[in-house]
Amino acid sequence: MDTSTPAYSALKDRLSHCVGRVQNNLAIVDAMTIGQPYLHHIAVRRWATLVPNISRRAAWSEDNTLPRIHTSTTLIGCIKGYATVFLDAYSEDVAYKKITPDSYKNGYYIYSIPYTYALRPTAKLVYDVDYTNEHWLIAYDAETRAYTPTAIDRCFIKEVKRQVYATGEVLESLELYVEVTGGSRVHLDEVSKADAGATNIERWLEAGYYAIVLYRKLERNRHEKECSVESLKKINVTKFNAALALHASNLAMEQRAVILPERPAYAEW
Repeated sequence: MDTSTPAYSALKDRLSHCVGRVQNNLAIVDAMTIGQPYLHHIAVRRWATLVPNISRRAAWSEDNTLPRIHTSTTLIGCIKGYATVFLDAYSEDVAYKKITPDSYKNGYYIYSIPYTYALRPTAKLVYDVDYTNEHWLIAYDAETRAYTPTAIDRCFIKEVKRQVYATGEVLESLELYVEVTGGSRVHLDEVSKADAGATNIERWLEAGYYAIVLYRKLERNRHEKECSVESLKKINVTKFNAALALHASNLAMEQRAVILPERPAYAEW
């Protein structure tokens, strides 16, 4: 990592103004250290640029003093960190809350964000950092006041299944349709190999359309124990668009039945 650049000096200066607990539990990393030139972020809304901020969705135990963009090296890491993707699938917000153009539409935008330096927190700042592989992008000079993604892809939930056992254990599977435009590849996940010393398997999504089934296991206390990719297959654009049209139509019918007289334009992606 190049520590002689003006950007590195500006980042060190910015961190020097943070409280000691934050300074002592952040590691500066770069693309060479992480092994990829961009980080991923998912959100319900679409922005041309992303501005570091204090998230209202962070866990109560996380630091709330340093504005940042929450990112991960993989899409699965983003889903784990977002924490409510499975819960969103059951949400009744669409039908029972005020509808706006920014309302949740059962899907997310996937941002690929280039960076020079990022911050890796320890578990003292983010309790599940080893599970999500979370990294922070913060503002430390004029160029990082806002981050411009190289690609904005999208995904939506096609189907979710839930099994609850007498033991209290819950198993869920969620089918996610993903569109990758080709502006950047999407780093799906990194699978550890069982053999000692073996190299982990990384899966990347090239331009195209994919059907991904996620598997999640919850413990008796509803704490997420595991979230992983159960299956991955490439699909054609016709199948993707057909599922998207059905999804938008069902969404519109739910809204029309409660408060809207006709299909909302923003249900169209």
